[in-house]
Amino acid sequence: MHDLKENGKPITPEVIDDLQITADSLLSATAKKKALLQGLMALTITCGARDFFNGEELNPATYVKSKIQSHHLYPKARLEDATKAGLDPEGYSPDLILNRAMIGADTNKRIGAAKPSKYVADMEATGSGVTAILESHLIDKGALECDSYEFFLKSRLVKVIQAIESQTGKTVEALTIKEGGSADDQPAIA
Repeated sequence: MHDLKENGKPITPEVIDDLQITADSLLSATAKKKALLQGLMALTITCGARDFFNGEELNPATYVKSKIQSHHLYPKARLEDATKAGLDPEGYSPDLILNRAMIGADTNKRIGAAKPSKYVADMEATGSGVTAILESHLIDKGALECDSYEFFLKSRLVKVIQAIESQTGKTVEALTIKEGGSADDQPAIA
């Protein structure tokens, strides 16, 4: 965003000037909010997102070649097993945009319904630079492999907010503290 110029002067596109996004909307948005999902996927690609196993950078050429797909980081089937309502025990939908990453079709098949700690261990076995690959998707390795969906979501939220603010120069409104909650319940922004 910082490279756009008009008559030699830096400009900010109107869509960025009008951007109003909150941490609450990011933490609650499901894949049905296609614009937010596509925005998050574009953000990760801008940040250098790479395929989980082969480490290939995701770009228009690899999008076609590798049949890039939107992958549930915490498999939907595993989260839906927790309750019949399709929510994990903390109440977060498996279809949240924060639970998605773009990966190749072969990688998506390879992961299947494995829990994150399992497929992260498989990634490490390939020697593919797991931490850097996950960071390229705005994912903290420790938060993903601990198998706590709520912790993972809040950790990724922090990274996504930092990337949005860095790319747009806009501040994302903080999480609203739920009644009976405290600031300790919210993720810390490092």
